[in-house]
Amino acid sequence: MTRRIDKSAMLRREPRNRSGRVLASVTVLFTALALTGCSVEPTYKRPSVDVPAHYLESGTSPAGAWQTAHPADDQPRGPWWTLFGDPTLNSLEARVDVSNQTLRKSVAALDVARSVYDRERAGFLPTVTAGAAQSRTRVSQNLLYRNATDGRTFPDHSVGLTASWEPDVFGKIRSQTDAAQASMQASASDVETVRLAMTAELAADYLDLRANDREKALLDQTIAAYQQVYDMMQQRFKLGVSGAGDLA
Repeated sequence: MTRRIDKSAMLRREPRNRSGRVLASVTVLFTALALTGCSVEPTYKRPSVDVPAHYLESGTSPAGAWQTAHPADDQPRGPWWTLFGDPTLNSLEARVDVSNQTLRKSVAALDVARSVYDRERAGFLPTVTAGAAQSRTRVSQNLLYRNATDGRTFPDHSVGLTASWEPDVFGKIRSQTDAAQASMQASASDVETVRLAMTAELAADYLDLRANDREKALLDQTIAAYQQVYDMMQQRFKLGVSGAGDLA
């Protein structure tokens, strides 16, 4: 029996199959490009503001008269209290970082924010897992067919290493990392703000205490002067030089 092959039909089907394969390849390519460029995070665009011409920052002011502020809340303020030249105050301010619980709470929050940022940033890197195992197998001596392994113990060691990596297609890891970085920067600013507030409060309380000490010393001197005057008037009254009204 002879099978007849229609070559014309095969030639007609081949262009269709080829075009279908090309269309499928193009569809897969465009789908991959779309997924790669897709991101749920909108791109931030700084809003434009029309600044009036009479604003000093617009360039109409003399050169160097005004400068744009650059916030640096997370920068240390330095030991500004040393300007008072008081050794006691300097020793007290040095204990703020160690003994002040409010500041220590802020520092702990900053450590947590840094850990969260490191964890989120680690999402860009591959995950590597390693493990090791050990086992021992002993062959029984009570076997029906005895051989050279009867009663012997065989150790078994194994080491495993796995690695995995997930691409940040939709920008989730990038968004979480940016949010964690902003939170870390805010925590750093809080630490320096709390440190400045605590050192300023300590300096104010210390200066108030020194002022009260000076006022107390002045009052003590005033009382001693009044006592001297009273003793003198009492002596004059005893000698009959002054009357009872002067003594009173």
